[in-house]
Amino acid sequence: SVDVEDTLLQQLWHPQISNEFKARLMNSLMSPTAPEAYRKETSYIYASGWPPLFSGDLHYYGKEFDLTEQAQHIDTRLLDVYILNGEYDTSGTVEGGKLAHETIKGSKWVEMKGMGHFPMSEDPIRFNEYLLPILQEIQNAE
Repeated sequence: SVDVEDTLLQQLWHPQISNEFKARLMNSLMSPTAPEAYRKETSYIYASGWPPLFSGDLHYYGKEFDLTEQAQHIDTRLLDVYILNGEYDTSGTVEGGKLAHETIKGSKWVEMKGMGHFPMSEDPIRFNEYLLPILQEIQNAE
């Protein structure tokens, strides 16, 4: 049998598939409201990468790592868990984040309105609006 996901990953490491295509894929995960200069910089990183690195990243993200069975065993009394999902991220979706939050008892979840998959690079100033309160909460808990 043919594993469709493996076939797609192999196609991304084909000599006729440019890194520019990969950059455009990543661009589709970003918020359309993020500053253009930051979106272009983030895409450039993917356009400049070593082709097998991208395939390996996607293989790990999409196939090798699955927290579904273990998530319920995370003890948030010992380890704080914060889940942030960007509104425009079609990879790490809001729905997926909510499900992870419901599975990990005691976790905290935030939907980042107007953000995508790469909030720290596509819109760092706006990302700070979500990150800094979490860091303050952690600092106050110490």
